[in-house]
Amino acid sequence: MIKKIMIITLALLLMAMTLTSCKKEIQKSATNVPQASSTAAPKTTVSSTSKSSALTTPVSTSATSLAVTDYSIDVDFQIKVEVAGIVFGYVDETQFLMWQINVNDAEGKVFFRPHSYSSAFTVISENDISDAIKWEDRYKTHHMKVTVDSKNEIKTYIDTKLIDTYTDEMAAYGNFGLRENLGVEEAYFDNIVIKNTLNDQILNQIDFNAGVNPFADSSTSEIVTGIMGDSPVLYISKCTQVGDISVLP
Repeated sequence: MIKKIMIITLALLLMAMTLTSCKKEIQKSATNVPQASSTAAPKTTVSSTSKSSALTTPVSTSATSLAVTDYSIDVDFQIKVEVAGIVFGYVDETQFLMWQINVNDAEGKVFFRPHSYSSAFTVISENDISDAIKWEDRYKTHHMKVTVDSKNEIKTYIDTKLIDTYTDEMAAYGNFGLRENLGVEEAYFDNIVIKNTLNDQILNQIDFNAGVNPFADSSTSEIVTGIMGDSPVLYISKCTQVGDISVLP
């Protein structure tokens, strides 16, 4: 009997040892299962800096969106009565430059009379340009070219001849206009070209051939033909007050 009990006890002990060994093997196997790497490649993200840069970088930059520092003005003109005047560097009606060709002279001379306007007209100088426009040719068609550089140096040419050099901060690029005074002065204008001379880009070009008057105050002017050739030109003759100016909008 005692022997039988010992055999049963030994069998139970062997079963317990077997179960313990199996449990350890299971635990060991579990710890050896490959785990996902904690150093996996991070998700792709856009940094706030690069995103901001992408949003603020212009898609394109045109020359007209940049400040114009160097420019030229070309215009054909023909005086009918006394004067032809162009306006440039126009900020508003209180600040601009006005370049005038004047044939109202008893001595038979043609004068270049540049003006500045800052609440009132000031004549900058009065220059005899009879060597550029002869008295007998004063009512013929002529060409004026004005160039302005980044230092506001203004050079004025009549029919390719340099007639004046002058520096004025008011020459900084602004609107362009035409000026005749109170019906006393009358002139024709055509072939206006305004250009950024740094990149040769045309900023404005007007030849009136389409019969359209682009000036903001068109009541002081009209488009006519048969004066400066066969093409239409702008005739300014209907000024209603002193200092009337037709300015490009």
